[in-house]
Amino acid sequence: MNRLILGVGLCALLAGCGPGQGKRPYISFTSDVQPILHEHCTLCHSGSLRQGGVALDSHQNLMNSRYFTRPTPLVIPGKPFESRLYLVIHSSNPGIRMPPPGTGIDPPNDHAIETIRTWIEEGALDN
Repeated sequence: MNRLILGVGLCALLAGCGPGQGKRPYISFTSDVQPILHEHCTLCHSGSLRQGGVALDSHQNLMNSRYFTRPTPLVIPGKPFESRLYLVIHSSNPGIRMPPPGTGIDPPNDHAIETIRTWIEEGALDN
């Protein structure tokens, strides 16, 4: 009888800790990432002004952009630490950091940087 009670209690405990319990839903490109890019990046990286060959004004442009003529995409889904987008907004090096100092554009805050990291980690979906 004690084993049965222990088993039921263990199942109830594990059911409350299953996958997705207490975990934030996927980051949305449209709702979460695009507003960050719009605020901090698209003044220089959109439309006809694609500095460095980079356009960040839509998911399609972001995923198709390459930094100058480099073959590696800006975003490698699932790999934020290999994705140039994350590396340049996360860097403390003023020679790499985007937006660059002196542009009058504030860099994204830690929460925005973490949002982009998580979005890339989750697969950089167009959602």
